[in-house]
Amino acid sequence: MSRFHKGDIAKTQLQTAVFMFLEGRDRSSVITLAGAASGILDTMVRRSGQEAFLDYAPRVYRDLGGQMPKRSAYLHHINTRLGVIAHKHLWEEDSDTIELDLEQKAADVLPSQTTSRSTVKKNICEGIPELVLAQPGRSWHDGQVQNGA
Repeated sequence: MSRFHKGDIAKTQLQTAVFMFLEGRDRSSVITLAGAASGILDTMVRRSGQEAFLDYAPRVYRDLGGQMPKRSAYLHHINTRLGVIAHKHLWEEDSDTIELDLEQKAADVLPSQTTSRSTVKKNICEGIPELVLAQPGRSWHDGQVQNGA
């Protein structure tokens, strides 16, 4: 049996997701892989003593005039918005079908996982943003993939 570092697993998941995205392959797999990597990266960032996005973003929301959501509520919100939850769960009360803009969700989930002020995440994701930058018709700006005009 082999031993693997979780950071290497997350990096491979993100690299695979980016390559699949750039090659126009299955968007559901892009979302699932990026979502799985997120769970690993968030914990690694926090363990390193740095502030994870899921701790930083609710504070920003509060400072802009809202109230500070609980970390778990914010995580659920982000994962719902990015389509991660729809790709991971089917609860008893859920419909067997969902309506999603897979292209947009995949475009949104990748930069959310590959950009960070955290040195842990920067080291793991080194080289990944350049791949997204090279995508025709899109530009990398402030951690978001923007559709070109």
